[in-house]
Amino acid sequence: MNNKKVNWLFLVIIILHFIFVALLSFTSFAEVIGWNIVVNLLTSQMIVWVPAVIFLIATKTNPLKFCRFRCVKPTTLLMTILYTM
Repeated sequence: MNNKKVNWLFLVIIILHFIFVALLSFTSFAEVIGWNIVVNLLTSQMIVWVPAVIFLIATKTNPLKFCRFRCVKPTTLLMTILYTM
């Protein structure tokens, strides 16, 4: 994966998030519809996921190779449980 392409993706996500938050803060759109926390969470996740999916489709990148999932070690799992508590 080309680092420049990923950097452009990150820039687009940051700009979209900034624009969306600015639009919501300058208008009373959120108050008119009465958004709750679930809608807020879904909206913020869509701001990240939609450009990422468009990026993967446009660059014809395999998502499994792009994410590079690895097996979780048992010690990592135990430490995660310990730190969560």
